[in-house]
Amino acid sequence: MKKNILLITLLINIGIADVTYAQTVAQENAEADARRTIEQTTPQGQISNKPAENQCPEIQFADILKSPDNIKLNYCYALKGLQNNDYKSAASALERILLLKPYRADIRMLYASVLYRMDILDGSKKELQSMISAENKDLIDAYIKKIDKRQNPLKQTLTLSLGGHYDTNRNAAPQSDTFLVGGAPLAILNENSREDDDFGIIGSARYDIEHGFGDFNNHKALGSVVYFRDDQTTRDELDLGSFIANGGAQFDLNSFKLTALANYINMDLSKEKFYKSVGGRVRLDKQFSRGANKSAVDSWASAGLSNETYGNISENNSLRNRTGQRFDAQIGNALWLNPKHRLSGTIDFTHKDARVNFQTYNYWSATLGHVWALGSGQYLSSNASYGVRSYKGSEPFVTGNNDRDRQEKPLRLSTTYTVPVAKVLGLGGLKFSDKAPTQIPLFNNFNLSLTGEYLNQNSNITNYDYNNVRGQVLLMKRFEF
Repeated sequence: MKKNILLITLLINIGIADVTYAQTVAQENAEADARRTIEQTTPQGQISNKPAENQCPEIQFADILKSPDNIKLNYCYALKGLQNNDYKSAASALERILLLKPYRADIRMLYASVLYRMDILDGSKKELQSMISAENKDLIDAYIKKIDKRQNPLKQTLTLSLGGHYDTNRNAAPQSDTFLVGGAPLAILNENSREDDDFGIIGSARYDIEHGFGDFNNHKALGSVVYFRDDQTTRDELDLGSFIANGGAQFDLNSFKLTALANYINMDLSKEKFYKSVGGRVRLDKQFSRGANKSAVDSWASAGLSNETYGNISENNSLRNRTGQRFDAQIGNALWLNPKHRLSGTIDFTHKDARVNFQTYNYWSATLGHVWALGSGQYLSSNASYGVRSYKGSEPFVTGNNDRDRQEKPLRLSTTYTVPVAKVLGLGGLKFSDKAPTQIPLFNNFNLSLTGEYLNQNSNITNYDYNNVRGQVLLMKRFEF
């Protein structure tokens, strides 16, 4: 009986390890996406900082028409456009000022910043080069290099992560401290199968490459390689390693973008190979305008199909029952409520077809996400998701003659705070030679993230009904080539 209980526990652990890998990689991807979105959409990380709020009156375009040569009105109208992400209106107002005051370096700098955000890189570069003798020459030179890098069709990124996590229930032990075996509830007597907290060390290396092609480099060839490792302190049977590779292309089709990727995943558990996946995914992205002075809605839809192959390992000789095809689909929307807050929502569907009915399931879930740009490279990313996973058949070893199909309803709440390492060191008053950490290139794109997560998996079968609380610390350094 102990052997049978251990077998069920290991089966749960393998499923949790699989989910843990997917969630960690997804989190790193989400953080990278959020960081890129914030850098491109908000003033942080751009050529000029957001202008200080001043005593500008409420102003409409009709006021500009009445007095098109009024510098103060145009400046206030430009500020209003920046605050509402209406860069076109801001650029027009700044152009009118420069016609009257062509030597205003501060206005020209702001205009170059707006062009940069509008992705008019040649125009932005031209404006910057016209100010090459200005006081802030170092800043101008730095952003001219930044523009040159963006215009280079080949872009490469290496992201390294290292950190640790703590779980209150790493082995996903049932809340009731009982297992169903053959339909009969049995108390868990083996301490190794009871709720067990544990620490883990996680690390990853990710290499991304893209190459633009087409008349304006608007299409891209894409590729990425990721190696991920999660080593537990005591629960060595949950030590997880994975290699994942993607390759494909993104096509800019004017009204929408089409991305097609092929992927390969290979995973080991407790240093034994047990999982391989080969498949592909397509995704459509489109922006919908909400009118003047309102940020656009980013919408997307994606679908993927993969062949999953499981292999038995020494701790479980029934994993091959999970082998089969997996279909995933997602639709989502996101928008900036204002320059600091971005809201997103997704609906996901997964169908897994396994060799046995009790490993075949449909899974529907919904996720609500929020990104808060706190300034100075800091942001807070929060997510809440809820889903229903319904299995096609009952598992005789668990439910016995009771024909009860397994159903799970996972609720997951998480929040991640990300801050540049240089800012943390600067708050501590540290200096290196005569420079503060924020002035040293070593600390560029070097971030610290702190994550808290709560998972409640409610199940109609006690074996799979559990809670877990996770805390995670991660250092991430990104190199751009």
